[in-house]
Amino acid sequence: MLKKILSIFVILSISSSALIFSACKENVVEDSSRAYSISATLAEDVGVLSCEMNLVYDYFGENSVSGLLFYNYANNFRDDNKGVEIKSVYCDGKQVGFSEKGEKGTLLEIPLVHELFFGDRVDVTINYELKLPVGMDILGMTDKEIRLSGWYPTLCPRYMDQWVEIESAPWGDSLFSDVSDYEVRLSVPKYMVVASSGKRVSTVESGERITYAYEIDNARDFALSISKDYKTLSGTVDGVLISAYGYEEEWAEQALNYAKRALSFFSDRYCSYPHSTYSVAQTELNAGGMEFSGLVYVSAKGEELEEVVAHETAHQWWYGVVGSNPTEYAWLDEGLAEYSTLEYIGESRGIVVREKIVDDTYRAYISVCQVEHSLSGRGDIPMTQKSKDFRSQYEYVTVTYLKGKLFYENLKEISGKSLFDKALKRYCTTFYMKTATPQDLKECFSEYCNINYSAVFTAWEEGRVVFCEQ
Repeated sequence: MLKKILSIFVILSISSSALIFSACKENVVEDSSRAYSISATLAEDVGVLSCEMNLVYDYFGENSVSGLLFYNYANNFRDDNKGVEIKSVYCDGKQVGFSEKGEKGTLLEIPLVHELFFGDRVDVTINYELKLPVGMDILGMTDKEIRLSGWYPTLCPRYMDQWVEIESAPWGDSLFSDVSDYEVRLSVPKYMVVASSGKRVSTVESGERITYAYEIDNARDFALSISKDYKTLSGTVDGVLISAYGYEEEWAEQALNYAKRALSFFSDRYCSYPHSTYSVAQTELNAGGMEFSGLVYVSAKGEELEEVVAHETAHQWWYGVVGSNPTEYAWLDEGLAEYSTLEYIGESRGIVVREKIVDDTYRAYISVCQVEHSLSGRGDIPMTQKSKDFRSQYEYVTVTYLKGKLFYENLKEISGKSLFDKALKRYCTTFYMKTATPQDLKECFSEYCNINYSAVFTAWEEGRVVFCEQ
C-alpha cells in the first residue's frame, strides 16, 4: 500500500490543543418553506413540454424581500434554440412582469406585489413552454429516452439574507436548491414508461394518454426519465420501495440489487433514507450517473455498474440530506460520495479491494501533480476554485472526485476511523435537510473530534499538500 505523506500544514495540525466549540454550528440559512405544484404535458412529438408551475413560499428571513430569484437551468441550451419560453407570471393572483439575467437568461427575476416580511407567504404561478434539447445532458432527449431535470424554474437558495446567484459551468453540476415539497402531474402518451422522484399517488388514463401524479417532501429537486423501452423491477428495503428501470431486464436486476444494498448500507451508516421511494433509471447520459432526490440516472454497465449505483446512492445523503453549493465547492459532496462509495466497496468486496482503489487514486493524483509541476511549477491543485474556473473538465474531475476522495480518506486517518465515522454521522444529522459549507464541515469535525483541523483544511483546499510514494 502506498504511504501517504502530507505537507507540513497537515502535520502541524495534529496537536493536543483543543478547540473550544459549544456545538456543531449550523450556517446562516433562513428556515423558509417552499412547496411546488407542477402540471406538465408532453406533446405528441415529445419535443415540447407545456407547464404550469405554482410555488407557495413562506418567508422567515430577517430583512424584507421585494422580489424572487429563480434559476432556469434549461436556458443553458438557448444556443440551440431550446430552453424555457415564459408565457405569463402571476404573483398572489395578479399578473406581473419578469426579467431574465445572465448571458443565456438562466436567472429569472420576478417582482412581488407586496414586500415579504418575516412570516409572510407569497403564491407565484409561472406558465411556460420548454423546448427539449437533443443530446445526452441531464436535460434532453435521444431516440431512446427523455431526461427531465432542471426542467422548471427553481427558486434560488438564500444565504446570509441574500439570493444565491447560481453560475452555470461547462462541466460539473449547477443544480442547487433548498429542500422543498413537490406535487407533480405529468401527462404523456400511454406507451411511455416514467421513472421519477417521489411516490406515484394516482394514475388516470384518457384515450391515448395517461396522467401520473407524484408527491415527495423535503426534496432538493424533482426529476424524471421517460422511455417506451423501459423494463421495470422493484423491491423493498426497510420500507422503501426501490425500482430499477432498464433497457434490458438483466441490467435492471443488477441495478436493483446494487441499489438495495447501497441504500441499506448508507442508511445504517449515516441516517435513515428520507423518502418512501428510490428509483434507478438507465439513461444515455454523457456521464456515468447523476443524482436527484429519490431518483438517479445511470449510464454505466458491466463492472462499473455497482460503483456508479453506490456513488449516486451516496448522493442521497451528500446532496439530498445535506446540501451544498456544487458550483462553489463541488468537492464537498462529490468527494464525500466517493469516500462513502469506498466504504461500501470495502463492505461489499473486502478491504483488499478498497485499499487497491485508494492506492490507484493516489497514484493517479500523484501523476497529475507531477505533470502540473512540470507545466506551471506548482504541484497540488487548489480545491477552492469555482467549477467554472477549472481549466478543463479533466482538471475539474481530478480535483473534485480524486482529490476530494483522498481528502476524506486523510481526514479519517488523522481522526481515527471510529471517531471519523461518528463525526461524519454528526455532520449528517446536524445539517439534516439544510445546506452546509466547508467551514461547517471543519467546525463540526473540530468540535466533535477535539482536534484543530484548520491547517488540514487549508492545506487541502489551497493546494499545499505534498504527495509522496514510498
